[in-house]
This record gives sequence, C-alpha cells and structure tokens, in this order.
Amino acid sequence: MFPLEGFSQALEKILRPEVGLVSTLAQLQHPQARRLWDITQWIYSNVFIDTLDGTPESAIPFYHQHPDYLAALNQEIRRFDLGISGVHMTEAQGQPTVVFDHDGLDNAMLLRFE
Repeated sequence: MFPLEGFSQALEKILRPEVGLVSTLAQLQHPQARRLWDITQWIYSNVFIDTLDGTPESAIPFYHQHPDYLAALNQEIRRFDLGISGVHMTEAQGQPTVVFDHDGLDNAMLLRFE
C-alpha cells in the first residue's frame, strides 16, 4: 500500500527525526505520500466554528438563552486556550455581552478583543 522501493537510499540521507516520514517522502515525489500531502493542503485548521451568520457575535443570543450550553462551553474552553479561565454573560447598553476571564488578568476581556 505504501511501497518504499527506490526511496530507501534517499531517506537514509535526508530523513531527520523532527520531520515526518510522509512529508519527507512527499518532497521526494513519492506518489502515495504526494497524494496525502496534496489532500492535507485543504486543511487549514482543526478547529471548526459553526454559527448561523459566520460571526462570533451571532453566538451571543444563543448562549444567553441557553445557560446549560454556556456551562458546557466553560468546561471545554480551557482545552482550547490555557489562558482563558471562563466565559460569562453580562449586559452592556441593555444587550447581552460575552466576556472572557483570563488567568493572570484582573479585568474581563470583551468578545471583540478575544
């Protein structure tokens, strides 16, 4: 499925411990490695954000109306950004607003500054 015939000598010369085998083989134009490389070029992030209108602000009404989801977000957010200690809702000018608490910061950060 992933033959190395014709690539062994080149690998012995250029393969480095900090570089992946597939990446090295792709540079050597190995057909299967090159195909994997081409496919992965379409991936630009492993974090996917799904909102109705594509803006972070569109999530504010949802979290305001569903505090159980806000609680779940607070459990997960620490896995994404170690500096964020929590997310909570507040009101600004009569509108719900999301603010982020950070480890080591005295003041909460508004969504637009995140």
